[in-house]
Amino acid sequence: MINKHLVVLGEQRIRNETLRPIVDVYEYINNKYEQTLSDCPFVDYLGNNGYKIIEVSEDDQKELGTNFLTIKENHILVASGVSEDYKRKMRNN
Repeated sequence: MINKHLVVLGEQRIRNETLRPIVDVYEYINNKYEQTLSDCPFVDYLGNNGYKIIEVSEDDQKELGTNFLTIKENHILVASGVSEDYKRKMRNN
């Protein structure tokens, strides 16, 4: 998570149906947790909740492109070795 509306996600988690994560949401209602959403694709959940997703290529994932430290909103430290395309995507968002 780069800021409260911007996240990164590996391309295979977006494009490959068998690897797409799903979300169940629980809310604390009347002193207990109740499931309010079930089996929602993670990408849809993020989009429906106002998040923009930066897609990270498999090659950049291998270079630890999804492993970064958010110092403060919109300020991150990224491992060296990621592609220029990855760096451009990060700068332009």
